[in-house]
Order: sequence, then C-alpha cells, then structure tokens
Amino acid sequence: MRFSNRCFVPLALVAFAACGDDSPQGTVETFLEACEDGHRDDALACLVQAERAGKNLSFDRDGLKEGYSVGSETITGNRASVPVTIGADSQEVAFVVLREDGEWRISLEETMRALLGFGLDEIEGSFQEMAEGMAEGMEEAMRGMAEGMAEGMAEAMQEKPRKGDGGK
Repeated sequence: MRFSNRCFVPLALVAFAACGDDSPQGTVETFLEACEDGHRDDALACLVQAERAGKNLSFDRDGLKEGYSVGSETITGNRASVPVTIGADSQEVAFVVLREDGEWRISLEETMRALLGFGLDEIEGSFQEMAEGMAEGMEEAMRGMAEGMAEGMAEAMQEKPRKGDGGK
C-alpha cells in the first residue's frame, strides 16, 4: 500500500491541536507533563493560538523535576485559574486558562500579567522606550563632545604660534 505525504499533514495538525481533556486543570496537567518530559510540541499545543505562533519559547524542566502539584480550577465564563505549586520551595503560580475554539488553552501572557501585574507586551514596550532614551542620550552626549572638541581645537589654533610671526 502506498501513502501520500498529504495524509500525514492533517494527522500532524490534529495531533498538534489536541491538549489534555476538556478541563482547565487537565490542560495545565498535560502542559506540565509535556514540559517535564521535554515534549515541546505537546506543550505548545496547550497554549492559546496567539502564543504558539512566532514565539521562541523555551521551557524550564529543572524546576519541574523538583516536583509540582496542580490544584483545583476556578472557572468564570471562558476564563479559569488553576493553581500550581512548583519545586522544593513551594512557589505557587496561578495559570490562566482561556476557552479558545471550544477547548481550554493556557495563556502565558495572562498568567504573567496575573503573577507580576504586567505582561510581555509591556516589558517589550519598556525595553523599546529604554533603548530610545539611551539612543537620545548618546546622541546628545556625542553632540556635546563634538561641540566641546570643536571649541577646544579652535582655541588651540588661535593660541598656537604661527610660522614666520616670531612666536608673537
């Protein structure tokens, strides 16, 4: 029997789209197991679509090796919170899980926003502002240095004795 390569693409997409069972808690458990086992594609399948595409994500397996426990979910409409206790120091993180296309998916952006009070987009914006401020500061400093050097050279040229005037 001969198989076409086109048969495998839809199967790969179906496998990539599946994550856990139909609960926020199950999605978080599947995500953490995939991260712990180093199955990046399985972990990505548990994220909201916007966070899967175009992002260079890496998953820290070391913290998970120390152990974790997934708590009970709290669901409010299409949004859920799933508490997870991670590592020997019992750090608690409340994963934000959103209903997307009928399935529960983790939003790392919303999880970070809930944990820190700000999200990745604000961090990126802050770095952009900082870089622009540094560029303006450097430009101003360079302009000041150039003006200072020009003034210093002009003064030095006026003070320098010219050839043939006897040093007067």
